[in-house]
Amino acid sequence: MNTELITTNTLNCSANEMIVGCGVSKEFAQKISNASIVLLPDIQRDDVIAFAVGVQDFYDYCKSQSADIDICAEDNLIEIELCSRKIRIGKILVRDAVLSLAMSLLANYVYETCKSDVDVQPTAIEQEYQAPPQVSFTISVEDSCGVVRKEYSYDGPVKDIQEVTQHVEKLWNEDAAK
Repeated sequence: MNTELITTNTLNCSANEMIVGCGVSKEFAQKISNASIVLLPDIQRDDVIAFAVGVQDFYDYCKSQSADIDICAEDNLIEIELCSRKIRIGKILVRDAVLSLAMSLLANYVYETCKSDVDVQPTAIEQEYQAPPQVSFTISVEDSCGVVRKEYSYDGPVKDIQEVTQHVEKLWNEDAAK
């Protein structure tokens, strides 16, 4: 795995500030900021705030696993499809206490999604002509003081998802220990 594909940013804002920055009301932001995991929009242009297509599926998957998760969409959820063989999870706000759970849910979801994609691929297409599936996501981690301290982004091959999620946890633990 190429760990250079993981980028890290240092942030210093509250989860509520981050959610309000997505264009929702302060009341709604306060309501969802109590969730352990919050899915944030990753496409913001003009007056359109949207999520990559598939975020609803990821949300439903996490809910089926009894995760304390919410979506930062006050009215209706707008998903925009970007054509490629990439699983776009978007931005996820996570409390540090559930980082391990969130990483596990993410890796399992990506695995299950790719497994079902492979199951429905036409057999007439040679594997050698298909580009390997990709995944992209950003995890913003809120520490126990309620401040979002770090943001980790990944955009790369799906085959490395297990190692990537473990590496994100390792990076957070190293940063938290300082």
